[in-house]
Amino acid sequence: MNADYFCAVCNTPFLNSYPLDENGLCAACKSGLIRFDRAACFGFYEGTLRTLIHLYKYSGMKPLARHFASLMERAFSLGKTGQPLVAVNGLESDADRAEQRALLSLLNGLLGTARNPLAHNAKLDWRMSELDALDVMSLISLVHRKLDAAASIQSTAAR
Repeated sequence: MNADYFCAVCNTPFLNSYPLDENGLCAACKSGLIRFDRAACFGFYEGTLRTLIHLYKYSGMKPLARHFASLMERAFSLGKTGQPLVAVNGLESDADRAEQRALLSLLNGLLGTARNPLAHNAKLDWRMSELDALDVMSLISLVHRKLDAAASIQSTAAR
């Protein structure tokens, strides 16, 4: 099914212009409860996609969350070999290896304290101050810089 109309903010597809106001906003975006500036929609919220989203969000099935956490662990953990798949430094000293472990902890902490609560609560329920949000953005910037400079140590087959 192809849509001809999309919300100007959340990009939700519509078959006609009726759900959109004069500025091209859907009711959810017009209400101001949307927590982002712009979004992309990967498909209609129906059929298999709707079923998968409901299983993930409402039925307690969290296989993707666990899977992504384990992928992050596999990529950055020193593991039994002492060599991660992705290294943020040369891993030549105890301090280098501590930095590698700290990055994994930082990633887990960012997901748990910043992303999860904000992604699942309405904008009116946010408990993050502007200063805390700026600090989180600084941490994300640090992680991105570290990842930009990271090196792939070994293939996944060797792990």
